[in-house]
Amino acid sequence: MNGYPKITERNGQAAIVAVLFLLGFSVVTSAGLAFFAQKETQGARLFLSSVAAYAAAESGIEDVVLRHINNNTVDATEILSVGGRAVTTITQDTGDTQEILGDASVLGAERRIQLGITENTVGASFAYGLQVGYVGLEMKNNTEVQGSVYSNGSIIGDPNTLITGDAWVAAGTANTTDQAQTTQTVSVNIRDTATRRDAAQSFVPSITAEIGRIELYIRKSGNPSNATILIVEDNNGVPQSSGSLADGTLTASGVTGSFGWVSIALDADEALVAGHTYWIIIDNNSSSASNYYILGGATDIAYGNGTFLYSASWSASSPSWT
Repeated sequence: MNGYPKITERNGQAAIVAVLFLLGFSVVTSAGLAFFAQKETQGARLFLSSVAAYAAAESGIEDVVLRHINNNTVDATEILSVGGRAVTTITQDTGDTQEILGDASVLGAERRIQLGITENTVGASFAYGLQVGYVGLEMKNNTEVQGSVYSNGSIIGDPNTLITGDAWVAAGTANTTDQAQTTQTVSVNIRDTATRRDAAQSFVPSITAEIGRIELYIRKSGNPSNATILIVEDNNGVPQSSGSLADGTLTASGVTGSFGWVSIALDADEALVAGHTYWIIIDNNSSSASNYYILGGATDIAYGNGTFLYSASWSASSPSWT
């Protein structure tokens, strides 16, 4: 006898069975993974085809809607080509509404979209348009707006100006100022100290109308922050400490170190009544000895319908006015 183990036939058969088992397990596992990968690929392809079909159907409907807007001829059934894919649109009249059905199919994925449109003769169509606020639009020589303009203020154009589309003015601004004081004999700082953070100026309008704009003769020292402009009612000779009839923003970047007129557009909630006293409030959120505004004005007798006051906080429960 020697020291080597004896290899029997039974040992060899066991090794072959183990190899065959592992081989079979690998085949089954690989087949399962391949099947799963195939299903995932098919799902991804179906999803992409569905998205492409939806985009094609939507494009077909948009084409029909654009033709309706431009009063072009539209057949009851249209077959369009969108990105090389056929889209069928069907238009049906249902009283005041036209129902448009768009149908597209891409690689077995079919998407159908339905849209209803109603004719509306009131409104404006904006193509590359411009919308402006209560300040309005002022066009200088040889300027052009390609499209429509919707403005909350007046639209003023110099010679050789052009708006290629529609021009709509919701509420124009008067060409002349209703109340004004343009002489400067004094100046006063505001927001330079805590006791002089907010300011107020009263006025009495001569007409009943919404207020669209005010102008302040003002300059700044340093770099103060923006201020809120409010219009409030009178309360026994001082501003009412809550509520506003119009509001806007005094933008600090629009004020320079030299006196000048700064225009502030206001968003009005209701009209001011002729003969009633109202107050312009300049509301600052802080004070600073190095960053503040200076208002230009005149003595009280220069504008008989108004008084200038300042306070630490106009909206306090019992504000103190000076």
